[in-house]
Amino acid sequence: MTGPWQPGPSDPSDPYGNQPPEQAGWPSNQPPHQQDPYQPGAYQQAPYQQPGQYGAQGQYGTQGQPYSGPGYYGAPVPGPMAPYNGGWGTGIAPGEPCPACGMPFGVGIACQSCAQVSGMPVGVRLSSLGKRFGEYLLTCLLVIVTLVIGYIIWDLILWEQGTTPAKKLLGMQVISTETRQPATFGKMALRSIVGKGIVSGALGAFTFGIGQLVAICLIFGSGRQALWDKIASTVVVDVPPSQPEIPSYPSYPR
Repeated sequence: MTGPWQPGPSDPSDPYGNQPPEQAGWPSNQPPHQQDPYQPGAYQQAPYQQPGQYGAQGQYGTQGQPYSGPGYYGAPVPGPMAPYNGGWGTGIAPGEPCPACGMPFGVGIACQSCAQVSGMPVGVRLSSLGKRFGEYLLTCLLVIVTLVIGYIIWDLILWEQGTTPAKKLLGMQVISTETRQPATFGKMALRSIVGKGIVSGALGAFTFGIGQLVAICLIFGSGRQALWDKIASTVVVDVPPSQPEIPSYPSYPR
């Protein structure tokens, strides 16, 4: 009997010592259904596939489509702004006739003959000097009648429409020279609080009323803009009876 320290009997037909012979092509320490990852040829590199060309048949059978998002090269973009006079888009060159009166339009935000506002429907003109003066008088009357607080509330409500109580009654509206749209609440606040209240009030206080008078006299300029209109970039126009409100126009970057 052989001791435990001695090797077993040698069997020419069993060179592995009673162990199952290794299957050809498979290591003895791994099951035959797994391939040795370290053997040559274990991993095959996938053949390179040419990606689908621009506009060609896609990988999954779908026809490729060119990108059509905003701003892509060659996409249609909004047309250039029309020629402008005095910084406001008009579509009317200085030498061309005014669409309202037929006279040369001139340079500025309104026709030099009939005050037709550039870039606005025919019939929308700058408010006359007499009407602007009458609006100031009507404002003073409304302040007294509404006991001040009523006028303030009324005024704040109408700022959303780009107008004031007196202007509303007289068919006038404040227009932004930057967007060709009725002035927003913010512009109306800038015009009334900062322009009229702070700047004009300070000028009047430090110059004994002379500065405030000058601020009002700026209305005699070509655009009929008082100091607060210049600060807020606005003009005051007459709304024609056939057009109860000024339409909104899309604004484009300049």
